[in-house]
Amino acid sequence: MVLTMTLSAMPVYAAEGGTISIVYDPPHDQATDFKLYKAAEYGHDASGKVTLDLVAPFAGHGIDLNDIALPEEPTDPAEREKWQGDWLKAASDLANYASTEGSGADNVWEGTLHTSDVKQTLMKDGQAVIFPNAIYLLIGQEQLIDDEYWTPVPVLIQVLNGETVFYMDKANASLKFESRPEVLKHSVTKSWKDDTYKDGRPDSVKVGIYYGSTKVDTVELSDDNSWTYTWYSSRADRVYTSKDPEDPSSEGVTTEVLNPGNSFRASFPDGDALWRVEELDDTAKKAAADSSYNRSISRTGTDKAEHFTITNTLIDPVMHDPPVLKTIKGDEPDDDDTFDFKLRAVNTTANTEMPMPEGSDGDTKIISTEAGTEKEFGDIIFRTPGEYYYEISEVDTELDGYKYDTSVYSLHYTITVNGNDLEMKLVTSKNGKEVESARYTFVNEYSGSGSKKVKTGDETNLVLPAAALGAALILLVVLILKRRKNRDDE
Repeated sequence: MVLTMTLSAMPVYAAEGGTISIVYDPPHDQATDFKLYKAAEYGHDASGKVTLDLVAPFAGHGIDLNDIALPEEPTDPAEREKWQGDWLKAASDLANYASTEGSGADNVWEGTLHTSDVKQTLMKDGQAVIFPNAIYLLIGQEQLIDDEYWTPVPVLIQVLNGETVFYMDKANASLKFESRPEVLKHSVTKSWKDDTYKDGRPDSVKVGIYYGSTKVDTVELSDDNSWTYTWYSSRADRVYTSKDPEDPSSEGVTTEVLNPGNSFRASFPDGDALWRVEELDDTAKKAAADSSYNRSISRTGTDKAEHFTITNTLIDPVMHDPPVLKTIKGDEPDDDDTFDFKLRAVNTTANTEMPMPEGSDGDTKIISTEAGTEKEFGDIIFRTPGEYYYEISEVDTELDGYKYDTSVYSLHYTITVNGNDLEMKLVTSKNGKEVESARYTFVNEYSGSGSKKVKTGDETNLVLPAAALGAALILLVVLILKRRKNRDDE
């Protein structure tokens, strides 16, 4: 007998109470931990009839115990069986609430009951606990015994002065215990197959967990959970997992707690289907999470565990090292002057920072080279598909005698995925017109009329020393000729 109540004629002494004793003799021989919660208090309606009023946190749950408590316990066997079933369902609903929305509920007693065919009085500090007159909810912890999980069915127990004895024994095993095979452990882990591009990984990814064609959960994997999520199931038609948070009305999802750590049970019509997982695309993270990687899902396991691994393998990047060349027209310079060139990142459609060569300052890199010498900016490494735009121009350093080339080369890179590879297409324009060029040439015009600086820093006019040297040579020739004439006259 689950409950014995004669509430319509029940006297109420609010200040009094009694003890609770349990005969705990389940179909196994293991001790079980229990918690006891106060669920309802006795009251009166306007006519003086006894009522059962739920207390916090159960009061707002929407269950009315009076619907099944009154009239008093039926004597007809069929009606009695239904009445007992209604009480067990109410206890299950309240227990579910206590472990989910009302998980902060305080228990009034907790302890261990051992397998025994004699009653065990609920004790605390060696003394029998006196509970105020009320209705109490008793919840037992699920435990694994010989490859099978056993769960004491939650029950409601009344205290009404004196001792209340409640039976949870083999004789009532069909009503008092639920068992199921040992759960299978399932887990999914996000793995990253790269060692050199950790900065390009997303902070998190979303994974859909499916049973056949039905998505039963959406989970987020990140460093916070070590990129791993675990759930459990037993038989194919009983799934223990969270319902889809994006679809609260998910078909087949109920709120019956059977497995600690997994809040919901779902039953599905396609019971022969298999578990699968799928990484869900997030538009804001698609480029970083998907496009730079090839994704594969592997599955390993034993008869009691199954592990899915979603592996993102970094696709080999493509790169380009744009070169520049300086040429001079006009007069030939006396010195080997050095010229500066600038590469600037302009824009991209990819959801990533624009890559720049090593040694860049933000979105700019400047290099120097002499005329006639080709020089590269360094590799621009592309890891993510998209459109990338850059510009190359010469820096006017105001060297004397030069007219600088003001041309601007626009570089348009298109990076796409082809199978397991990235592919690059480059379109180059010069001053807005498309050109075909493997290097970017800048032509400066030099005029010798410009005032050139001597490397030593001496700015003396070189014409005067040359004239003095010429006059000295003429004088020397005159002296030689005069000396020869004098020798002939003698």
